[in-house]
Amino acid sequence: MTAGDHSELATVQRMFAAFAAGDQAEEFDSGTGIGVRGKVAGHELALGNTALMTQLGVDVVRW
Repeated sequence: MTAGDHSELATVQRMFAAFAAGDQAEEFDSGTGIGVRGKVAGHELALGNTALMTQLGVDVVRW
């Protein structure tokens, strides 16, 4: 992991904590069979498979 990875991980952890604390997801969208995306605490969040990550331009090979 690089220093940037730790920063990204911390951001994701804060978003999940905000959601668990009751913050609502905004602009929620579900793609059948590929995952979900939306905004939590003002940050974009996507959970899904390689197809969704590719659509979003995420370099999944890096992970």
